[in-house]
Amino acid sequence: MVKKAKFQKAGLELWFRIEVEHNLFAGFCLFDKEASSKDGFSKGYQVDDITDGLKQEASRYLKKEIILPEDWWFAWCYPNGKRHCEEAEVPDFKQMNPCAVSLVDETARREYVKRALAVFERELLGWLL
Repeated sequence: MVKKAKFQKAGLELWFRIEVEHNLFAGFCLFDKEASSKDGFSKGYQVDDITDGLKQEASRYLKKEIILPEDWWFAWCYPNGKRHCEEAEVPDFKQMNPCAVSLVDETARREYVKRALAVFERELLGWLL
């Protein structure tokens, strides 16, 4: 959670997340602690509608150039530093492409993780204000 990020609506939090949904990626997203979850049993859910007002508020914490919303993401990228996958550069854990298979090797996996984190730090965390 980006602790210094405060939005007008109570309960909104700016999160930095690293996820795997077939592919590894990271980014900044918005979560509403007060929203009803989709299952209806718990509190808290992602904010899927990033309005112009929310983009404006987020620009107090992220440089405007990086804010290119998609679903609940203000900004995101793959380990190649781009917003699209290239098979040789980004592992696909559903299709188990050659990049994903190569990560079976412990040394290759450690090196890949180190490079991916450096990209996320440069391409995302470097845009925090």
